[in-house]
Amino acid sequence: MPSSDIAGCPPQPNLDHSRWWRHRSLVVLNVLLYLCPLLTTFTMGFDGSMFGSLQASDYWQDYFHHPAGTILATLGAAPILGGFIAFPFVYTLSDKMGRRWSMFIGSAFIAVGSGIQAGALNRAMYGLGRGLIGFGQAFCAVFEAAHYALGSIVAAWVVFGTIHINSNSAWRIPSALQALPAIIQCSFAFVCPDSPRHLYYKGHHAEAKAMIIKYHSDGQDDDLAQWEYDEIAVALDAEQALPKGIFAPLFNALKKTGYRKRLFIIMWLAICSQASGNSFISYYLSPVLRSTGITGQLQQTIINATSQILSWLSAMAFTVLPARVGRRTLFLSSLALLLLVVSGITAASAVLGFTGNLNVFISEINEFYLRAVGITLFGLGQQIISLIFQYATSVGLERLGWKYFCIFIPWIAVELVVVYFVFPETKGLSLEEIATVFDGEAAPLAHGRMVEDKKPEFEHKDTAMV
Repeated sequence: MPSSDIAGCPPQPNLDHSRWWRHRSLVVLNVLLYLCPLLTTFTMGFDGSMFGSLQASDYWQDYFHHPAGTILATLGAAPILGGFIAFPFVYTLSDKMGRRWSMFIGSAFIAVGSGIQAGALNRAMYGLGRGLIGFGQAFCAVFEAAHYALGSIVAAWVVFGTIHINSNSAWRIPSALQALPAIIQCSFAFVCPDSPRHLYYKGHHAEAKAMIIKYHSDGQDDDLAQWEYDEIAVALDAEQALPKGIFAPLFNALKKTGYRKRLFIIMWLAICSQASGNSFISYYLSPVLRSTGITGQLQQTIINATSQILSWLSAMAFTVLPARVGRRTLFLSSLALLLLVVSGITAASAVLGFTGNLNVFISEINEFYLRAVGITLFGLGQQIISLIFQYATSVGLERLGWKYFCIFIPWIAVELVVVYFVFPETKGLSLEEIATVFDGEAAPLAHGRMVEDKKPEFEHKDTAMV
């Protein structure tokens, strides 16, 4: 239970977070985050870029008998189908056993799937391996723009290097390398600390306080560490009386305005992230280039590799912007750019406001007991829309060519209008304070204190992941 008054603004931090590398605890925490949850994003970027690049390989095309149309779409959509199968188990494992077990099991499936994919003897075996990769990715459920783009770069340049090999190793080597990040995750999953919210939620209050002190305050039991712990305790204690499980929170969402708005935002973001013209660049760049007369495998792979560098530079440049200019502002600016650029650079501009913003925003707008449900619903929505566009893009490019891109222009305008009128800004608020934006005095934190209208003396560091 809280041991101090948490009304008003939080205390000033004793650590200089702008120079986090000077503090051992923050260095360790960031390294562990990179080696565990963020490598999932690297694997996702690697997968999309690799599949798109391998379509330029003559050996890949010959071995799998030049797949096209629905067959090509099915191979591309295999990870999505695997994610559908995983859906019933994701919430239970993450909420009951914690994120570390979820990451470990998901990474194990990714490693096994990568091995099957690399050793595939036919289309079915190749699709099975990709399906297991998608099954594993569903359990990890982390997205971060810079690491996704970095994975895409590595895959694109690996394929560019191996495409010179005059054997099936040209596509088997990149497929096997996809297992490496997953093996690293399995090795470090239980070294990474558990979330203090998860620890408190499971009744391990002392461990939750110790985690905050060790990693957020560099071992100092200062006023800010106590304030963070008390804020978490007030919110989670109030949430204990709320519905648990998968369906109870959803039924509750239909009764309360705040939950209905959350669910609408979650599903709208799932649609926007997959239906804004970016899918055909990730998975169908090779067919797109062939439609423009660029048919050489070296030409196609070098174009993909260099475009991935552009995406990574964009992701790095805009990684810090969600906390500085706001989530809503980035969503709006990204959609505005997409309206202007519905062509080969679409994926790069989508990185700007969406890939660096999605999981942070979705995690922080949901209260703790509803967070796993929200992320799972978002992932399911993404998978459904992505599956639709996997097939629609294949047929659209075949029948309409470049005109297929124009379909997205009016749709992106609709996305922009909805974001402008519906999405709230959450910049500078803690997770507990964000609940009051949606629920007002009905928020769990409001039972312990009223959040002041004035801006805090310093902005909270984003804590959606921990």
